[in-house]
Amino acid sequence: MTKTMATKAEFLAAYRAALLDDYAWARSEDGLSRFMAAVEKTLAGPGAYWTHGTPMVAKVWRSLGLKGRPTLKALRELPDAPAGGGA
Repeated sequence: MTKTMATKAEFLAAYRAALLDDYAWARSEDGLSRFMAAVEKTLAGPGAYWTHGTPMVAKVWRSLGLKGRPTLKALRELPDAPAGGGA
């Protein structure tokens, strides 16, 4: 339990990088920007504008050292900032 929980920003950055690595469509900045906007809108809640139950999401979740399943609830509960702040 010494692992600090990843933040939403860390998840979004890792997810974006994984999309760029694995999908040709993500190399279109316009398309990727629209897609990531839907991801961010979904994480902000309450609606769902993006399908979170994909192998790519699970892969990124695990790469950040997070446990359990990346449910919509768990994704939305990621902190906005690291615990303890840091100034």
